[in-house]
Amino acid sequence: MVRKQIYVEESHDRLLKEQADLTGLTESELIRQAIVSAYDPDAARLAREISADRLDAAFDRLAAGVSATSGPLGHVDRSEGTDRHGRVR
Repeated sequence: MVRKQIYVEESHDRLLKEQADLTGLTESELIRQAIVSAYDPDAARLAREISADRLDAAFDRLAAGVSATSGPLGHVDRSEGTDRHGRVR
């Protein structure tokens, strides 16, 4: 890595700090991502595709888990005294 020192407007500094707090990423990582997004469209497209693929896979796992249940989420089988996972209420 190469160290760079830059000047940013106070409003940009606030935006960076807010995004860092929201995402858990460092300000440096946010700046690196912005550079890739602005100046390397192929890498940015690939990163978006990877993120979309991961999101799709997460939704697929969630859908599989929901369809494997015998009832709606949060359903309690009151006759048995357990929830849909077999846990005693």
